[in-house]
Amino acid sequence: MSTSSKSAYSAVLAHTGYAGMDSSTPIEGQIKALIASLHVLAKEYDISMDTETADIEPAALSFTLLDEAEDDSINGTADAKSDLGLSVFLKGYGDCCSQDHCGTPIYIEKYDGEVFVRIYGDINAEEPTHNISLAGARLEKRLSPIEVMKEKITNFHQLTFTENRTICEQNGSDGTSIGLKLSRVLKNNTHMIRLTGYAYKDKALLGAVTLGHYPCSDESPAMVIGATECYSYCGMLELITKA
Repeated sequence: MSTSSKSAYSAVLAHTGYAGMDSSTPIEGQIKALIASLHVLAKEYDISMDTETADIEPAALSFTLLDEAEDDSINGTADAKSDLGLSVFLKGYGDCCSQDHCGTPIYIEKYDGEVFVRIYGDINAEEPTHNISLAGARLEKRLSPIEVMKEKITNFHQLTFTENRTICEQNGSDGTSIGLKLSRVLKNNTHMIRLTGYAYKDKALLGAVTLGHYPCSDESPAMVIGATECYSYCGMLELITKA
C-alpha cells in the first residue's frame, strides 16, 4: 500500500473515531475497536458485512483524553465484556490482578438493580478502593424547582412590620430544608417588601440571606415568582448557604 493510500485509509478510519493502533493497549481491545470502526463505515456507506464479521459485536471504543493544562494526553479503551459490565483501560494504569498494560482500573456494572462504578485506585490491592452507586443520579431523584405559594404573596399592603409571611417551605432528602419569607421594611424611607431565604439542617439554621426588595404594588407578586421559580431546591439551598 502506498504512503498516500495509507494516509487516506487512516483518514477514513479517523472519521469513525478510531484512534489507531497502540502497542500498549491489549490486542483484543484494539481489534474490537477496529471492527467497530469498520461497522460504522459499512453502515454509513450501506455496505453489508459478511456473516463471520457481522457476528462480532463492536464492543470496544478507543479514546484519547486531553489535558489542556499540561498539554498532554492519555489513550484508552472502553470494552463491554459479554454485556456484563464496561471495563475502562488507560495507558500506564492497571489493577492488581492483571498483567501490565492489560488491567482495567475502572469497571461499571449493574448489580442488584443498581449501577455501580468500581474504581481500583491502588494497584497493590485486589478489592476496589471505591464502590460508587449511581442511585442518587437517577433522573427521578432530581428535585423540582421551588414552588412559591402564590396565594401567600398577594395583598402586599397587608403585611405588617412584625409579620414574617412564609411563602415557601421545602424539605430535602438529606435533612436539609429551606424557607422563603416576606416582611415589610423601611428602605430609603420607602415601604418595601423584603424576601428572605432561610436554610436549615436537621432544624438547625444554616444560613439566612436577603434575596430582594420589592415595592408594595400589584406587580410585585409576579416579580417575586420570577426571582424564585428559576431555582431548583439545590440551587436555592446553595444560594442561601453560600451567600
